[in-house]
Amino acid sequence: MTAKPDATFHEVGKAARLMLAGNPTATELLWLPDDLYETRTALGEEMIRLRGAFLSAKRVRDAYLGYATQQFRKLIARGDESRSRSGNQRGRTAKHARHLMRLVDQGLELYTTGTVVIRLSDPRRYLAFGEQVAADAQAAVPFMSRAEERFDRAETVLPTEPDSGAVEAWLLRVRRAFWEAT
Repeated sequence: MTAKPDATFHEVGKAARLMLAGNPTATELLWLPDDLYETRTALGEEMIRLRGAFLSAKRVRDAYLGYATQQFRKLIARGDESRSRSGNQRGRTAKHARHLMRLVDQGLELYTTGTVVIRLSDPRRYLAFGEQVAADAQAAVPFMSRAEERFDRAETVLPTEPDSGAVEAWLLRVRRAFWEAT
């Protein structure tokens, strides 16, 4: 039996809206290392060159720290029940904790430098954090307290508002190119 890839296709406007909102999953696509892109088109290259236009300080902070906070609340709500859970459930808790840490680190990097680092410099740090939180959900509390403090103290390089005019002009070029192709 051949596995079919899990894929969902959306109009490019949805990606633009998500990126303008600072959505971490959508935004990181603009910073992938070259070897992770399977196909690159001229319009895609243009989008990558425009990646800074999608960004704003408040939206990046709210999206990355906000999503990490949601993950944190879920971890705490599960509480220390994870100790008595199956290995699979503990594994999911560890994965969510790693994701929480990555969101904070990537968000702060983007907030302070204007770039997203995709490849982790120290993956063991994330693995250790995940295992620690899977064993005791309260281990995430000091990390999240420091995360908010780090964002509060950080100076951002990001603009107050995204350059929605540049994004809209690009979006219209994409739509025109595909409209004319059909």
